[in-house]
Amino acid sequence: MKDVYEARQRELDQCLAALRPAAGQQGLLVCVGGKPIGCDYVSRSEVYARVHDKLLCSYVIDALLVSDEEKGKAARKDAARAFLRKTGRCESRCYEAPGTGWDHRFEGKHLAGTALVHEDEVLHQAFFLLEDEVDPRRWRRLSGRA
Repeated sequence: MKDVYEARQRELDQCLAALRPAAGQQGLLVCVGGKPIGCDYVSRSEVYARVHDKLLCSYVIDALLVSDEEKGKAARKDAARAFLRKTGRCESRCYEAPGTGWDHRFEGKHLAGTALVHEDEVLHQAFFLLEDEVDPRRWRRLSGRA
């Protein structure tokens, strides 16, 4: 991945310069080729501001790899809303987090997500569109609870 980032550094820098976080921003929903591919939420805007570039870069790398035809497709609000509604219909599993709080794992049709919750507050939550359905065994292996 380091090589990919270095090879595309100029394009990444242009995107980061154009997509600065807004005051009070706590997350982002990213669309590529006209469709949502993922979203991230952070509970405090000052923390989000510190991780914005890192989060955005991970999505920009995906966007740079799509065809020029796909890049030209505009995102639609209804597609973004549908993506967010779909996150609410995911099945959920909850595990005690290694540090503090609770680790929530979400899975749905072509969708996966995770959230860290401490004292009933979601500290960070992320959902990603997947090309294939989620294999529940994969999440158990990732969480160390096989």
